[in-house]
Amino acid sequence: MKKLIELYEYVRYGFGCAMLLGITPQYLGAWLVWRGITLPLPAWVYQWGDDHLYSMYQRLVLFFFETCTGVEVVMYGDSEDLLTKKETVLYFANHQSTVDWVVADMVSVRANSIGHLRYVMKNTLQLLPLYGWYFYTHGCIYVKRGCFNQGKMMQALDYLKHPKIPSWLIIFPEGTRFHPSTPSAIEKSKEFACKNNLTPLQHLLTPKHKGMWLAVEHLHSKLDALYDVSVFYEGSVDTRTGERRDAPQLVDFLLGRCSRVHIKVRRIPISQVPKTEEKFKTWLHETFVEKDALLRPFFTGVIDSSCELASRNESQVDRTNSFSSTQELDAQNVLRTSKSGSLYPDLDSDNVVNGDVSFKYNYNRLSRQCGGVTSPLSLWATVPSFLVFGASCVVMAWSPWTRRLFWSLLGYGTLGTYAWLAVRNVC
Repeated sequence: MKKLIELYEYVRYGFGCAMLLGITPQYLGAWLVWRGITLPLPAWVYQWGDDHLYSMYQRLVLFFFETCTGVEVVMYGDSEDLLTKKETVLYFANHQSTVDWVVADMVSVRANSIGHLRYVMKNTLQLLPLYGWYFYTHGCIYVKRGCFNQGKMMQALDYLKHPKIPSWLIIFPEGTRFHPSTPSAIEKSKEFACKNNLTPLQHLLTPKHKGMWLAVEHLHSKLDALYDVSVFYEGSVDTRTGERRDAPQLVDFLLGRCSRVHIKVRRIPISQVPKTEEKFKTWLHETFVEKDALLRPFFTGVIDSSCELASRNESQVDRTNSFSSTQELDAQNVLRTSKSGSLYPDLDSDNVVNGDVSFKYNYNRLSRQCGGVTSPLSLWATVPSFLVFGASCVVMAWSPWTRRLFWSLLGYGTLGTYAWLAVRNVC
């Protein structure tokens, strides 16, 4: 049975990758038709249709990454409130995995805003056949690491200021992923913090403020809020030893090796964001210090008295009404202060046997203590996109003519879009 399950996971992984990449020519064809229709029309009309097209594709992504894998999404913080709002926002999050962009899909689809996602992304992603070009036309912004072009970014931001073009601008201020397997980057980040009299972070990298500040300053009149998103993937800690390891990546996710994602969202009204660069730089780092504390329970298995999540537990329990009486008793018991100063008396080092600390990492209990609410995604959110794109694959494979069209769109489209990006020099 175990081998059959593994076989199914690999088949699902292969089929998902093949379909997500294989529909590229159809996607390009649909975009070209829509662009041709809207050429004489205002930019917002084109963007309205393009956002719907992008929404369909990202829902297909979620079909494979969430619906098929069965990953459980647990939401915390202001998630219930923001899911009812239709806002233009800047979404910033910690960066640790090649799946972080999928998490943005998971949050935005629950707010019915998935088509409005636009990323600040590294320039090497331009090399993705067709998609590298399409991301730019959709409103994403390419930046070059170590050679930041402020003028190019501001030019791209101008387009997003249009009052009829809603956006979720996604930024990962750390600039690179937190990988325990590359400790040199982590040490370099801590050294930079110490050198600049900033609090060193334990579970995150020191954030870079420049790109995010330009976005906030340039879009200030358009933005309703900033969404401060903190993410933890189960599987990021070796629960036997307590050592942190690399978070699950794209392949791990599609193979079902991440059972649960914890997402904490805090809505910050734009009026509360500092209006000068120096104050914003300090504010951003202080925000990441808070994020570091919020994520600490998931990386250490212990909620300490300084953690905001623990202090908010009672209000979260009242709001969600998600605890049974047994769970409430359990929550009360574990919140007794232990001799070591932690809020979990059963997690003292005296209880460690042969170095095995797996008893600490009871994520069901941690989730309850932190006010987590499981957020299932309806099949209607993803299955229709799978059926539409699946039908397009059947059509393209139907006859010799459609197969030639497929390869022509893929080949000539890739060469043409590479040339276009080179001429435009987008970053």
